[in-house]
Amino acid sequence: MRGIQKAFEQANRLRQRILKEENIILYDRDGNISTTIKGKSVKNAYCICVTADNFGPIATDLSPLLEKQPDDPFPWAVNIFDLEAFLNALHKKNWGVDQLGEFLEQRSLLHGKAFTGDELEIAGPFVLEGSLNGLLSQNESRIFLSPDLAQVFDDIYIEDQGGPKAQLTRPSGLHFSQLGPVPSNFSRRDAENHVSKIALGQALDAILPQSRKKIGRNDPCPCGSGRKYKHCCL
Repeated sequence: MRGIQKAFEQANRLRQRILKEENIILYDRDGNISTTIKGKSVKNAYCICVTADNFGPIATDLSPLLEKQPDDPFPWAVNIFDLEAFLNALHKKNWGVDQLGEFLEQRSLLHGKAFTGDELEIAGPFVLEGSLNGLLSQNESRIFLSPDLAQVFDDIYIEDQGGPKAQLTRPSGLHFSQLGPVPSNFSRRDAENHVSKIALGQALDAILPQSRKKIGRNDPCPCGSGRKYKHCCL
C-alpha cells in the first residue's frame, strides 16, 4: 500500500499543477525532454497508479487506507496485466480517451462502495455497457462483485487466440442485477444464490481471518499448466 500511496502523492502533485494551467516538462531517464504538457489546453487530469503486482481488495477499494484530501478524487490503482486487458477491450470497441476519462471519473466514485479482489470485475460492466451507472445506482452502501463481471476479458483473450468473436455488449434482456452485486446485508445462503463460491470467499475473507491461500486471476494456475489462472481453470 505504501507504493500506491507514494505513487498517488506524486501523481496528484502533478495533477494539481496541470489544473492550475502550469506548463509541465517531462524528461526521460536520460535527462532528455520527452514531452511538454500545456496546462491551459488540459480540461481534466487523472491519477493512475500502475502496479507490477496484484494487491487485490487493497487496490480496488482505497478508501480504508489511502491518505488524501477530501476534495482529491481517488486514483485508479491497477496492475499492469489488468491495465493491458482493459485497454485492449477499449481498442476492440474503437473507444478512445473520452471513454477512458469517463471510466476514470466514475471509477473513483466506487471506492468505499464496491468490494472485489479483481479490478476487471469493475471494468467489465463498463466495457459491456459503456458506463458504471449499473454499479453506482445500486441502493446498498456496500456491494460484492461476482467474477462473472470480468468474463468479457477472458472472451476477448480467447478471440485473440483464434477462438469465437467476443460479445462486447450486454445480451438483451439480461439485467445487471442478474449478474452482479450482492447487498451488504447478505446472508450466506443469499450470497450463494447470487455469486460463485469464489466471490463469496472474497467477501468472507474481508470479514473473517482465513488461513487458506487465495488464487489471484494473474497467479499461476494450480493445475500446473504454466498458464495464468484466469486463462486456465478459472
